[in-house]
Amino acid sequence: MTSSTLVSPLLAAVLVGGTGPVAFAQAGPEPALARPPIEVSVECESSPERVTVTNNIRKPIKLKSVGSTYEKRAGEPYKVKKTLKPGKSVSYTFGTGKGRGKRLTGSFVFDNDSPKEGVVVKTNKGNVKVRCFEGTNALPEPQPEEAVEIPAEPVSAGEPLDALGLLAALPVAPEVEEGYERELFEHWVDADGDGCDTRQEVLIAESLTPVTVGAGCAIEGGSWFSAADGDTLTNPASVDINHVVPLKEAWASGAHAWTPEERRAFANDLTDERTLQAVSSGANRQQGEHDPASWLPADLEAACQFVADWVAIKASWGIAVDQAERGAIELTLQNCGERMVTVVPVYYTHLRAQET
Repeated sequence: MTSSTLVSPLLAAVLVGGTGPVAFAQAGPEPALARPPIEVSVECESSPERVTVTNNIRKPIKLKSVGSTYEKRAGEPYKVKKTLKPGKSVSYTFGTGKGRGKRLTGSFVFDNDSPKEGVVVKTNKGNVKVRCFEGTNALPEPQPEEAVEIPAEPVSAGEPLDALGLLAALPVAPEVEEGYERELFEHWVDADGDGCDTRQEVLIAESLTPVTVGAGCAIEGGSWFSAADGDTLTNPASVDINHVVPLKEAWASGAHAWTPEERRAFANDLTDERTLQAVSSGANRQQGEHDPASWLPADLEAACQFVADWVAIKASWGIAVDQAERGAIELTLQNCGERMVTVVPVYYTHLRAQET
């Protein structure tokens, strides 16, 4: 799926129930952003000081430590021992003051008078240094061209939006469970005809180590991190591919009105890595068909990421939340600090494909 138009996720969320012309920029194919594999930003003059790390590669990375680069303080570098999944971010803070992120020390660590000052983040993929005056190792976002009015249509991505704000934009409706059967969501399929079905594609994409692909796309070797319970798995047969928003939940939240083709697309969605995730069989059984009102991962960080992914997936596919579900997500996110998500409104593309 491709698109040449970018709009904010809030606008994308509003499009779930709206039609008609919308004003936003259109400038042909979007320019490719030069995103570093491990993106680091540092706020040396904020209170508290803050370092944010984003994983821009397709495999998890392991963060080892975070510290300053000039006249290190006692205790530096601070050990973090964090596994960061693809597309995810984590923030760490130093000093006093309120703000998102895990506090590593109550003391400020950056010397803002020195041009040599900055942060060094050590990972299993190497070390990343960013000086305070640089702010980040990522290139600036391209500036949008002059906005023109065009009809509202599917878009492929959006700017980061706070998950709480996106939750507020989701439609609220009671669930419709009548008529659900798992067979109504055909899976696993080989959508691109390369000999590997959806399950095998996810196993290959999410393995922490190289896998061997044999005849019939049989997977050998590999290592998978199950975020819900913290397990690391090394046997492909012991890995489940979890629909983060379960199929029955999707049906009850709006997919009952979809065509078979749309349900098939949801059940095998490889356009958004949040939709399908490799987990342990135990974690998959624990979640089952539950929504966040009745099940969350025990670890707070895992729970925060789970509900943020949940909101983004529901917004992307234009499906609703019920009152209890919305309340549980809101309560969880209030304990998570700021959680930024983007929307990939694949739902509209599938609808348009059916109309043409």
